[in-house]
Amino acid sequence: MKLQVFIMVVLRLLAVHGLLLVVTILAPQVLGVLRISGMTSNFSSTYYLLLLGSLVGVAALWFLAMPIARLVTRGVSGEFSTGSLTLVDGYSLAFIATGLYYLIGNLAGVLSWAHYLLQSASSRQYGVENASTFYDAWQVVVTFLLGVFLFLNGRKFAVALVRKQQKVAGEPSQ
Repeated sequence: MKLQVFIMVVLRLLAVHGLLLVVTILAPQVLGVLRISGMTSNFSSTYYLLLLGSLVGVAALWFLAMPIARLVTRGVSGEFSTGSLTLVDGYSLAFIATGLYYLIGNLAGVLSWAHYLLQSASSRQYGVENASTFYDAWQVVVTFLLGVFLFLNGRKFAVALVRKQQKVAGEPSQ
């Protein structure tokens, strides 16, 4: 496997992680501040630009992963031994491992929030009391669900990504 391809996979995983952070942490916080301060606040455009800039940064990391990998590996031996590991295998391993990381890392939080909401429902105190608590629950649940999605669909996502990448590059399918 080429070192450039390996670095590209790692950079794209960082982009997925960055998107997850934007969706679970930044977006709810920005939208909460805008809701509290009003959409016509003097700072509302700053918050929108922060959110948009974060999304553009994540997209740039995803789409520029290969040029960045080429830049980083310039002057370095391009091949390293991975046995019979193909690009699809590399992406699959990366997506499934990342999914497992998010799944395991957030399972306790999801169980805790589920218990809390069940206790609230049984005592007729429905829902989450304030926006801050909602954002905490949102972050844990969305991250957990993304972990489940990546764990269960990592191979399919990897195959589709490699096919698209090879189609763009004009390479034959593996």
